[in-house]
Amino acid sequence: MDADGSQEQFRAIQNRVRQRLAAGALPFGTGHVSAVPRGSGAQCVVCDASVDPEQVACEIEHFGEGPQRTTVTVHVACYWLWRVETLRLVADRLPENGASGVA
Repeated sequence: MDADGSQEQFRAIQNRVRQRLAAGALPFGTGHVSAVPRGSGAQCVVCDASVDPEQVACEIEHFGEGPQRTTVTVHVACYWLWRVETLRLVADRLPENGASGVA
C-alpha cells in the first residue's frame, strides 16, 4: 500500500487482512521484524502489490511448527495495519471484562 493510498484502498486492505486472519490464510502479525531501507520488488503478503525500491519495507520472520521459519515482506503501512488487526482479533477473543475464566 502506498503511503498516499486512498481511504478506499485502506478499507479494502483492512477487510482483506481481517478475512485472511480469520481464515488462517495470514499468520498473526507477530514475529521478528526487520526494517529494510528499500524494497526489493518482492510481493507484499498483505496487499499483494510489489514492494518497489523507492518504498520502505519490513521483513518479518515467523516461526512455524518445529524448525520451520518463513520470512515475508510487507510495506510499512501494510505491516501496521496487519498488526492492528492482529491485536483487534486477539482482543476480541479475550473473555469479557478481563475475566480470566478461572474460578
